[in-house]
Amino acid sequence: FDLLSLLVLGSMLLLLFQENQRRRQSEASLRQTRDELELRVQERTATLAQTNNVLQAEIADHKRAVQSLRDSEERLRAGVNTAVEGIITIDEHGIVQSFSATAERMFGFREAEIVGRSVNLLMPAPYRNEHDSYISRYLATGERRIIGIGRIVVGLRKSGETFPMELQVGQFDADGARFFTGFVRDLTEQQATERRVQDLQAELLH
Repeated sequence: FDLLSLLVLGSMLLLLFQENQRRRQSEASLRQTRDELELRVQERTATLAQTNNVLQAEIADHKRAVQSLRDSEERLRAGVNTAVEGIITIDEHGIVQSFSATAERMFGFREAEIVGRSVNLLMPAPYRNEHDSYISRYLATGERRIIGIGRIVVGLRKSGETFPMELQVGQFDADGARFFTGFVRDLTEQQATERRVQDLQAELLH
């Protein structure tokens, strides 16, 4: 080889060496990037798995809470529906919110017929008009005419028949709203029995 050829060959070898170095550096950089991506993917996967486990646990807790609430509501409804007294819940506008099974039998209305309507449907005049004034006066002044005080009033069945009943009213608040619960007991049989006793006593006296 002459000097020129050696110089050319040396230049080519140098270029090949430099290219090989760049390729090695690129491959090393790619491997490092790949390893970093794999590590990030593993960390991300672990985080997602942990988050999923937390979400699954929260969902399970929520389901148990919902089921527990449903069970409590069912037990409460069962207790309400088997109570001797009719139980009626209204809001502060006098609109019926719930109507127990005993109240259904007492007044002749099904719950679906009366819920969402005014409780005045269950009262003859003049109690019907007086009831609205009771609620308005109580909300404005706190004066209690019926709330917390049992009294004898007259109820109105769906058939139009009136009957004597004992009424006790309680108040409770829920979700920032005020509600009233009425406990109603039909006195028809009791008063009929009292009249029969009075008639017998009168006969005995004569």
